[in-house]
Amino acid sequence: MQAMNRLALTIAGRRVVQPFYVRNLRVSARTHSESIPDVSPPTANHCDALPPQPTKKNTSNVTRKKTKAATKQSKRTGGQKTPPEKISGDSGFTRDTWNGDWGKDELAPPSSKKRRAGSKRRPRKENVSANSQASSSRALPPHRIPYVRRTEGYISDDTEKCTTVLRDVESPSEHKPIAQLAHGLDRVLFNPGIYWLRDPRSRIYNFTPWLESIPSVTDFAFERVTGFVKSSMDNDLWKVAKQHKRPFAGSTSSLTGLLSHCYFLISGDKDVDTSSLSRGFSHQPTNFTPGQRMPTSVVLNHKEGVWLIDSDKTEELAEKNVLTWMGTMLEKFLTVSEGEFKKLLRSSPVSEEDADTRREAYRYAMSDRFVMRSQLDCVDSRLPGTGVFDIKTRAALPIRLDILNYEENSGYLIKSLTGPLESFEREYYDLIRSAFLKYSFQARIGNMDGVLVAYHNTARIFGFQYVSLEEMEERLYGSGNGTRIFNKCVSLLERVLSDAVSIYGERSVRCTFETRELSQELNVWIQPVEWDDEAEGKPCPITELDVRVTNFLDGKEVKGSKAVADGRGCGCYSDYTYEGCYSSPTASHAGVAQWTLTEAALDQTDIQRRLEAARERQFTALSFPAGITTLEEMEKVWAKIDFGGKHSAQEMMAAMTQLASQPAASEGQSEDVDDAVGATPTSSFPSAFLTFREPDKSIRQLRQLAQQGREKTLREEAEGREKVVWGSVDGWRDAQMRREEGDCAVLGGGTLPTGTDDRSASAELDGIVVSVGDGDGDEGELVADRDDSVTPAPEKPSGV
Repeated sequence: MQAMNRLALTIAGRRVVQPFYVRNLRVSARTHSESIPDVSPPTANHCDALPPQPTKKNTSNVTRKKTKAATKQSKRTGGQKTPPEKISGDSGFTRDTWNGDWGKDELAPPSSKKRRAGSKRRPRKENVSANSQASSSRALPPHRIPYVRRTEGYISDDTEKCTTVLRDVESPSEHKPIAQLAHGLDRVLFNPGIYWLRDPRSRIYNFTPWLESIPSVTDFAFERVTGFVKSSMDNDLWKVAKQHKRPFAGSTSSLTGLLSHCYFLISGDKDVDTSSLSRGFSHQPTNFTPGQRMPTSVVLNHKEGVWLIDSDKTEELAEKNVLTWMGTMLEKFLTVSEGEFKKLLRSSPVSEEDADTRREAYRYAMSDRFVMRSQLDCVDSRLPGTGVFDIKTRAALPIRLDILNYEENSGYLIKSLTGPLESFEREYYDLIRSAFLKYSFQARIGNMDGVLVAYHNTARIFGFQYVSLEEMEERLYGSGNGTRIFNKCVSLLERVLSDAVSIYGERSVRCTFETRELSQELNVWIQPVEWDDEAEGKPCPITELDVRVTNFLDGKEVKGSKAVADGRGCGCYSDYTYEGCYSSPTASHAGVAQWTLTEAALDQTDIQRRLEAARERQFTALSFPAGITTLEEMEKVWAKIDFGGKHSAQEMMAAMTQLASQPAASEGQSEDVDDAVGATPTSSFPSAFLTFREPDKSIRQLRQLAQQGREKTLREEAEGREKVVWGSVDGWRDAQMRREEGDCAVLGGGTLPTGTDDRSASAELDGIVVSVGDGDGDEGELVADRDDSVTPAPEKPSGV
């Protein structure tokens, strides 16, 4: 009896308890089961319906027949109510038939017509087929079509090959020989980890002390060295692309940003590997820095069927950046002798005999649709491969974050190998997140073995480190194959640019690339560089392309991070036809990247709004230098900043000193200044997104560390301690080629002073006591001691 009282109805997908009188009817009318129709609804069984209750065998069949009859009757009447009928017998009950009208469904979602007009929901990117839409129980909302056209293809790995997609192309003109390291710095190339310039504990110099003090950037005559040549101004680059029928050509400076955003898309925002660092960095972020993920803008300059790619950066902003000029100067500082470097200073007269009009050494390489150019900084034949490597000068943390205050921040010191601040480890950690991806792509384009990093604070060099390409890619990809990843990025970039230039025909266009973090989509905005509204009859149009990538391993879809970390074969080919791909993802390939490119079906207002939002993420926020608190003061300093020689160095430094000597902000000013609060947009400056702001708490703390470091340096200099050097004679060969001054002797050509014993000798070089010995130590070892005695050379300092 209790089991029958728990009967329930399942109607329209809902479980409804039967009315009390119905349950009583079933209980009291067992003997009249043949005359009582079943009250079950005329629908199929649902998963949450109760199982049928046990009844007598002679009545169950009759009940099922009555149910079928009731179902047919309901279909004929269309769910309308029928007049009640008297139940035969003496029970006195009236039979109630099925009623299909349950009223309005209060839980149903609102229709698409009631949605807000300003909904920010993005259009669907998937192409829903007609069959799947028709079979769906709920129709898609009537929103706009997500795209006007769609192209897709595959980029597959060939496990039998392991070669890069780039092939060398001979340079059309003669160039200078590739430079070599000077001052014995070649020892850094074959010793992993950090190489201190001066050991902080013993104060022993591993190289000539002349390298420790960096000349002022305003004293260097940049007009005496060959400057950077943009892709659009490189006639040799255009000739190579035209000769080999390649539609795109560019340099590493303009291509690495585009390749980086292609990598972000393919890798699915894979984090970097910082497991090699100490425990203090185990909880630090492992994603790429905002500066590394900043949208990249380029200009594709069309010239007779070839698009030459230039970086679309404000040139004046680069001219105001001291690090732009510092890198050029330090390359010469590390690769020429002291005497040759002094000829490049403004204090030295110009010599026409030393002028070399030949081009800098470049490597030209081509892929299926690209010709790429890379400047070759330095070479050492003992390194693997070509022996070519790049020279990178890395400014310390406060210099990078507070660039306008670089003079005050030049007191910041690197004191230890490890630690969260004032350490090489902190600089290496920042390199992994902000520079290794760009460095690795540059090394791949130039077919280089690695990069030599010089850590400095614009006034002093602390040490050197050689980072091979394998080490950089291990930090980026883990166990992934760097060649395979680079090939995929190049192939995807070729596909995207080919589609971008086809929109407006053979004309120059401006493109902005951005892969926002966690978006899994690459957005590309294209607009013509030159456009006449009156002649064209409409405003300058903007087109948005959306690119997505799906990764497969052995025929199974996987995340991008897993596909990148897969260390199997490399070699890459891709399809460039609009009809489709001649290859499909199969288990014979180690990895396949399926790309989908769509042209967004948005109106010009929405596209313009999205492009402006991307450009706002390119803005540069600079902190006011010390002693400057107003925009008017900053404008005066900004006008005087010129490291290229247009204004005299004395004039520029006088302006900085004058404003820095003014009293700072009042003591009542808030200590915690938010990034947004106090930021002053400056439309009068060259970039609409250039912003100046008061230094926040972290910047003020770094400035305090820099001040403490400067005080420590002054105390050490006041001690008057003699400089002790450890190194090889050959490393000193160029650095010590100088004329005799006073009582200082000259040691040149790697030879010992005459009239001395073959096994040991000593001399005084610019006040530095130096001893040379080839007895028990290695040949050509150079040591110095305070008491003029020959001592064993100290051990080399260990690296990170």
